[in-house]
Amino acid sequence: MKRVLVADDHSLGLEMLTMTIDAEGGEDVLVEPCNDGNEAMAMLETHDKNPFRMVLTDYQMPGYNGVEVATEAVRRGVELVYINTDVNPVLVRQDPAYLKNADMLKRVQILRKLQSPEDFDKIMDALRALKA
Repeated sequence: MKRVLVADDHSLGLEMLTMTIDAEGGEDVLVEPCNDGNEAMAMLETHDKNPFRMVLTDYQMPGYNGVEVATEAVRRGVELVYINTDVNPVLVRQDPAYLKNADMLKRVQILRKLQSPEDFDKIMDALRALKA
C-alpha cells in the first residue's frame, strides 16, 4: 500500500487533490488528507510503522508551513515530496529551513499552483513508479 499525505488549508483544494489522487492512484494508494501544517506534522510523527511514500503539501498553511512539513517528511524518508505554492518558487527556496538541508535541495520539488495537467501527470507517474 502506497500511503500519500496531502496537506492544504483550503478545503476545496484539499478535497480535489485527495479525490483525484485516490481515483488515479488505484487500489494500492491510500490518500490521507490534513487541513493544516500541525495536522500534517502529527500524521508524519505517528505513522512510523507504515510510513508515507509521498507528501504533497501547500506552502502557506496555519501552523507549520510547507517547508517545515517537507523537512520532516524528508527526515522520515518519504520518497516523493512536493510543495505546492501560490508565491514565486524562488521565495520558497530562500526559506532558511529549506536552504540549510541538503536533502531538501535534492529531494523536494516545488510546484507553482498545481493546476497544470502536466504537473499532475508527473506526480502520478512518479507515484505509480514506486514499488508497492
